[in-house]
Amino acid sequence: MEALPFDPLPAPENGGCSREEIYSSLSSEMQEFVSREENHHILDYICRLPTEEIGFPEFYPRISRAMRSIKHPNLIYPAGKGLAVHIYPDKEDVRNYYIPIEPCLFQKLDSKLEEVEKLLIDVIHDQDITTKDPEEKKETPRKSSGKKPVK
Repeated sequence: MEALPFDPLPAPENGGCSREEIYSSLSSEMQEFVSREENHHILDYICRLPTEEIGFPEFYPRISRAMRSIKHPNLIYPAGKGLAVHIYPDKEDVRNYYIPIEPCLFQKLDSKLEEVEKLLIDVIHDQDITTKDPEEKKETPRKSSGKKPVK
C-alpha cells in the first residue's frame, strides 16, 4: 500500500506473522483492545508491520499534549469505535505520520467495484432507454433507484 511510510508484510493468511504470535507479544492493555470485535483489524494491521525494521508500536489508551516531547513516537491509540491511529516518525521531516487504522485499510476494492459495475450494467440494460440525450441517459440509474441526483 503506497500510503504507508513502510512496506507492509504479507497478511497472516498469506504467510506473514501469525496473529497468535503477535498477540502474545502485545501488552495486556493492547491485547484487551484488539480482542474487541470492532478492533480485530487493528491486530491484522500490527501483524503486517515490519517490526524488525520499525520496531513495535507502544499502545496508549489516551494521548495527551505531554506526549509531544516524545522525539520519535511509534505508538497506537484508539480514535473511536473500531478506529485507531498509528503515529510513526518521519525521519526526513519534523511532522510525524498519522496513519488511520480502519477496517478497510488493506482491503482490495477492485473486485467489489467490478461487481457493482456489472450490477449497474444489468440495471441499465433492463431499462427502456429511448432518449438520445446524454444527460438524460446519466439520470437513468438514479431514476430506477429512486434517488435524487447528487450535485
